[in-house]
Amino acid sequence: MLAYFHSWEYEKTPKRKGGRVYIEVRASGEVAFHEGYLSRKEAQALAKRGEDSSDTKPQRPELTSTLQTYVDLHRHAALRAALCSAPGVAFRLMIAHAVCGSSLWRVEPEPQASRNEAVSASIAASLGEAAFDARRRAALDLLGMDEERGNVVRRFGDQDSLPAIFLRLTLLPDALKSLERREIQTVAQALARDLGKPFRDAVAGDVVEGRLVRQVDLNSGRFALVENAREFALVPWRDVLARRVGQQVPGIVRGDGVNWRFGRGRSGPEIG
Repeated sequence: MLAYFHSWEYEKTPKRKGGRVYIEVRASGEVAFHEGYLSRKEAQALAKRGEDSSDTKPQRPELTSTLQTYVDLHRHAALRAALCSAPGVAFRLMIAHAVCGSSLWRVEPEPQASRNEAVSASIAASLGEAAFDARRRAALDLLGMDEERGNVVRRFGDQDSLPAIFLRLTLLPDALKSLERREIQTVAQALARDLGKPFRDAVAGDVVEGRLVRQVDLNSGRFALVENAREFALVPWRDVLARRVGQQVPGIVRGDGVNWRFGRGRSGPEIG
């Protein structure tokens, strides 16, 4: 497997003459297969042995440069739109880029350094530095990295590791869910003071019913503020609710969303 496949470093070679399949894993996570190639050095050695490679014809690329640009830009636009609806995935991707580096932006670790040796020694021996070092080692272990790596982030980039780091982050839903729940609880406490009512943390199977007050935008996503005479709840927002602000909205919590039932009776339309 290769991080980059540079066509000028290889020569097209048929399978019967030893041509191989090279698998390229790009920094974007895209996987490409290059079939029927030998490195230039191997191809030259093959030619010296008297092998006839005259039947190998150069192949035109499947896509023209204009068409390739068309495909890339449309794919990028579709992915960007999808990430807007999946803030958890977008957050993981951002963290992966912060760890591995990016050609578009860079995260640099704070050196915690001083020209004065006594100050540097004091900082290195401090409780704060020891606590941070323990967290750093825990983060490295969580990401499957060597503790001797030093800093979690790379100043000059480590794009080859991006797909692997992003994959490990996607397999850590509990940690991100904990951050999301903490944010919701913090906002709910502030709303409880403003509304003078307790917050109800609705879970799967609970009935949510009351007046739809407004949309609440958080880092972890958009939520609907539903209030009744006794309490209020924050539940995942749906675009269909925009027309229902100020109205009574009954629904049942299902997994990560709510099945809303609109209409004058129980026979009204159900929107999950």
